[in-house]
Amino acid sequence: MRREDVRLSPDQSLRISSSPTEVIKNGHSNYEMQPDGVVYFKTRAGEEYKVVVEVGVSQTYDSLLQKARKWIFDTKCKIVLLLAFYEKERYSAPLKHISLTSRQMDDQVVQMNLQWSSPNFCGFGALEFKGHTWLDETSQAFIEVVRKDPDSNDTNAVLTKKYVLTEEGRDRSSDVPQAVGDMRLAELIPRESLGSDTAADVVIDFFDSDDFMSIVRDAVISTAVNRFKKAVKVIV
Repeated sequence: MRREDVRLSPDQSLRISSSPTEVIKNGHSNYEMQPDGVVYFKTRAGEEYKVVVEVGVSQTYDSLLQKARKWIFDTKCKIVLLLAFYEKERYSAPLKHISLTSRQMDDQVVQMNLQWSSPNFCGFGALEFKGHTWLDETSQAFIEVVRKDPDSNDTNAVLTKKYVLTEEGRDRSSDVPQAVGDMRLAELIPRESLGSDTAADVVIDFFDSDDFMSIVRDAVISTAVNRFKKAVKVIV
């Protein structure tokens, strides 16, 4: 927006929120949905969702796509970004609780973080510690951009475009373009607010593979550490 010198009126803004709860009315029933993130256009009249983010860990693709359809057709959201992560094998907690003092547990958590965040630990392989796999290899992770298909006679048809982030534990994100989904500024801000067709057609280059995969890596480690903590029985 700064590059294109787009200036919105004082009562308009483009904002980001994480995990808001939205009441959806689809003509048949009312229900609540809570996205993992949302970009919305705000005016005095209210908020209009533009991009919704849904994250799934070992969640079926069909269930993720169904969420996307609900956002697109029941709230008129323009774009849904699906982030999906799949473990090679389903996680199994240790058969017995691990008995540790609070200090011992904290020390082991430090060891886990140091081991898994080390530059020598490459890719998205299995996170193992003390003989147990706390998070298996990320067999696949991807971003999928979902939109309503404007050219289809089927009013429920969607267009999807998939970008692979990891495959068999290896980082493939360098092949993902910065302009993920070829999103245009007009999909986030109404054309009348942008003031020109030139600004409306600007492609949004928002994806930085290094920054994004660093965040993903931290989230993967955090998930494994939390699984470890749940398996520990703290003793005095």
